Amino acid sequence: PGRARTGHPLYTEHCAKCHKLFGEGEEIGPDLTTANRKDQAYMLVSTVDPSSFIRVEYLSVQIVTEDGRILSGLVTDETPGNVTLVNSKAEETTVARSNIDEIVPSEISQMPEDLLTPLTPQQLRDLMAFLRSDPPAASENTK
Repeated sequence: PGRARTGHPLYTEHCAKCHKLFGEGEEIGPDLTTANRKDQAYMLVSTVDPSSFIRVEYLSVQIVTEDGRILSGLVTDETPGNVTLVNSKAEETTVARSNIDEIVPSEISQMPEDLLTPLTPQQLRDLMAFLRSDPPAASENTK
């Protein structure tokens, strides 16, 4: 069985850079607190094959600039003059619309598909136990 207490630091290392859970983490990807976390099959598919379903508000784009650069990320701000992207490393880039050749929606999630590869089977069980835990249990298990 997985141990939520041991899964918490794995969440911090592998997930919190982009996802928020119980108020902890970043808001680049969906907030996991309200996700369908109790459904183990859903959680495994979402982590092993993150591109299988991408909510429209988290659909990333590729911007091709006039000088040939290709930038990828989520659009976090748009003005008549600029487009701002944030990539999977939480780096923001603002590009002037006058420098954009094209903007193409991506069918690939920003979440890396091999994210779980470095984890041992026990670490994977621990991470899933933490992700699937209730907020009070998560708080108790991280003390």
